[in-house]
Amino acid sequence: MALLVLLMAVLGVVFVVGQNRAIESLELLRQETLQQRAATDLRQAISQVLMAVNDFIITGKGSYRDAYYHHKDEMEQRMRVLRALALDPEEADRLPVIETQFRGIDTVAQKIFSLEGVRTNPASGPLMEEMDYSFGDRATAEIASLCDLQAGQVEAASAAVEESRRRALFVTVAGFLVALVIGVTVVVLTIRTISRPILGLVTMAQRITARDFSIVLKAESEDEVGMLVVAFNAMADEIRRRYDELEQFAFVVAHDLKSPLSGIKGTSQLLKADCGDKLDDTGRECLDAILRSTGRMTTLIDELLEFATAGKVEFAKEPISLSQMLSEIQADLSFLIKEKNVTITVQPNLPTVQGDPVRLSQVWRNLISNSIKYNDKKDPAISIGFHERNGARGEYEFYVTDNGIGIPEHLREEVFMPFRRATTDPRYEGTGIGLAIVKRVLEFHRARITVESKLGEWTTFRFTLPKPSTAPLSA
Repeated sequence: MALLVLLMAVLGVVFVVGQNRAIESLELLRQETLQQRAATDLRQAISQVLMAVNDFIITGKGSYRDAYYHHKDEMEQRMRVLRALALDPEEADRLPVIETQFRGIDTVAQKIFSLEGVRTNPASGPLMEEMDYSFGDRATAEIASLCDLQAGQVEAASAAVEESRRRALFVTVAGFLVALVIGVTVVVLTIRTISRPILGLVTMAQRITARDFSIVLKAESEDEVGMLVVAFNAMADEIRRRYDELEQFAFVVAHDLKSPLSGIKGTSQLLKADCGDKLDDTGRECLDAILRSTGRMTTLIDELLEFATAGKVEFAKEPISLSQMLSEIQADLSFLIKEKNVTITVQPNLPTVQGDPVRLSQVWRNLISNSIKYNDKKDPAISIGFHERNGARGEYEFYVTDNGIGIPEHLREEVFMPFRRATTDPRYEGTGIGLAIVKRVLEFHRARITVESKLGEWTTFRFTLPKPSTAPLSA
């Protein structure tokens, strides 16, 4: 009996020491998570500031000037929060640099707001470029570096929490075995204290799967389950941060495309109105194609911005005839196909799938456009087809094969990441976001995409889509 009491006392001391270390690790993780969230919010605020000034130049509406001041106040609030947190010296050294860039942005913004007839004033463009490239890019880069530093620190703190959790788990298991000898009652009570938070974690995981980050669990204890809850909250915050990065990406795309797109559309409309009767049928057809393309591009940009601000996308779920969709895409790309002398072979009787027609059209359009763009052959050729997998209740696997320049082996995973391209050859223009969009859209359709290639000879993209009888799409 004395030995049992001594064993229990030793386990109690070890447990207390472990818990103290666990509390320290949890506090460090909480502090690092707060810093990371503040920096992420700051990065989002500066993107919104730049977009507000850009929209003011494009539209001349005073509401965007008001939005600028609102987001500027948010930036200043985020900076105050960061300064109040216990940053390490390397992080703290970046704050004065970021503040200097903020002041530069505000100085240029005031010049823009003071312009008369800002939409047509020739000074608007140079001032916007000065804001973006002299101050905005530097501020964004400094904040990104700050976020990267904090991400590393969060990872280290999470590792410390995990190590504490393992130690605490070991002690808890040993205590559980001793308690098992003492009596079944203790075991039952222990199970009850664990079940509720575990079920809460299950619920939270389901909510995160649906991209709902509103739920935050409270650690009701400081044992391994409590540490697991804190770690789960940190994981959810990291996932939310990734979605915030996608939002920033959407703002950057909109900013870079809106101005030139408006210019193209306006010039085409003027050309059609003033010189339409002087053009032949081919010329008028080309102008109509330009106007259709700019209209489609404007729609895509608006949807991207809506996606960024909503934080959650409800995809349409309806039957789609892929044969009809590919016919429409080829018609839209007919000018490019004729110009490049491209031969496109489509397997007959493509199946009907269930999904969002706008987004799946993006997938096919991007893959076909890339196959045409990244091709150095005299007679480019593209082959499109499919086959069934896993029987009647399985999935379809589609492929798009071309005889283009190919993709180096070490880049075949990276090409699906934003701003990563298969080549740096200046002959092949592109932003590096097309395949990232393809991968993201397919993931929402519970699909996956892979690439096979032989450098200089061919490339094949393969992706799967579930048959309409399988589980519904992600919400």
